[in-house]
Amino acid sequence: MLKETGPYDLNKALWLAQLTQLLRSPNAAALCRSFLTQDIGYVVGDSFQPATPTQPAAYVGFNAEISVMVIDGAVNLPLAAGVWNGWRGSLFDSTTDVHNVFLQTLAAQLNTFRYNAVSIPCPLDIVSGFSMGGALAHLLLGYTGTRFWPAKAQAITFGAPRSGGTWQWTDVERARICRYFNDDDFIPLLPPRISYWSSAGITIGDRAVRRFANYAHVKGGTMLGNTGSVIDAELPNVATVPDVVDLSSAFLGYENSLLAPHAITEYGRRLQLAIGRLPVAEIGTHSTAPRENVERHVTRDIRQAEQRSAAVIFNIGERQSEAPQVIPTVRLFKARRLGRVWWVYFGDQQIVAAPRRRRAQGLAAAGNDFLRRLQRQAVVDPAALGNQFAAYLELAADPTSGFSPTLNTSLVAAP
Repeated sequence: MLKETGPYDLNKALWLAQLTQLLRSPNAAALCRSFLTQDIGYVVGDSFQPATPTQPAAYVGFNAEISVMVIDGAVNLPLAAGVWNGWRGSLFDSTTDVHNVFLQTLAAQLNTFRYNAVSIPCPLDIVSGFSMGGALAHLLLGYTGTRFWPAKAQAITFGAPRSGGTWQWTDVERARICRYFNDDDFIPLLPPRISYWSSAGITIGDRAVRRFANYAHVKGGTMLGNTGSVIDAELPNVATVPDVVDLSSAFLGYENSLLAPHAITEYGRRLQLAIGRLPVAEIGTHSTAPRENVERHVTRDIRQAEQRSAAVIFNIGERQSEAPQVIPTVRLFKARRLGRVWWVYFGDQQIVAAPRRRRAQGLAAAGNDFLRRLQRQAVVDPAALGNQFAAYLELAADPTSGFSPTLNTSLVAAP
């Protein structure tokens, strides 16, 4: 099927969605090889890359006629945060150019991974990806200059966010692309634009808003409805962007939910519905949307959005300040002496052994001050806060991370 059908065949899309699901299986390499062999007959070689905090899971398989590459999305917070921070850019970046360094770096690494895996030129190359993996698949089309990316390369992706600008997509117009997205999946709306991001979300500053507006989707947009409809469209027509300050946690949550409209299993379900309800001629090919245009706006629009955002945050903060503050005693930090040792408790758990009373009481007081201040803030992202604390503790205990003194997490007898 992969060799005989074009990029706009729904059966082909369903097959690739099912192959992508296997990337998260315990025995992914063997399962992907078996699944691919059933379609192309034989596999000359293949390679599997597991997911880590610095790279997505990916699989490449090939024979003399075809090579297939599938790329998973962000399965952990470092990858999700990397995508979001890549869109926002550095605080010291004075430009509004489209350059998600994080995605571009991953795409270059994946191109090297594929180059090393595929040992022979193939007449047909297919690259597919889910979510962040779809964005990377689109960027990989920019590597058509290598011997592994012919002009007839096909890209079939699912729920991909924007990854580049119109100047980048000019180079890949020759490729055949089908960019599937569910009508209620908000990930393809990222990075968000001022025209449809709610007022409380415009908290990233003038330059980042302008940078977001310069991102645009590659051609090939195809929208899947909940009942199996297939429509050529640039963007989802039902989805809305969550009203949060940092979208990395929301991105990660949607990425890994089995029930969300963004789940790869939901893409498979809707493709199956479409195959069951559409005429045979429409299953084999369908129309797609052209390349998306950038968003045009003026400084006044941005300022007004920022003012609305500031007003919403101020009003929420005022309500938080006016409410009487109560934190149950059992949830506070406490310094307690047990025998000859001073301990710091957080709730009912011992978390720190202090060398003397003053340090134990000082840490407990500082912790409680932090908790009281936190309760007064306008908006708090619990997932991001918890993940950042976990990342801090891990790094602070690593002797190679630059922290001094290194956070001590074990009781070592004094010399």
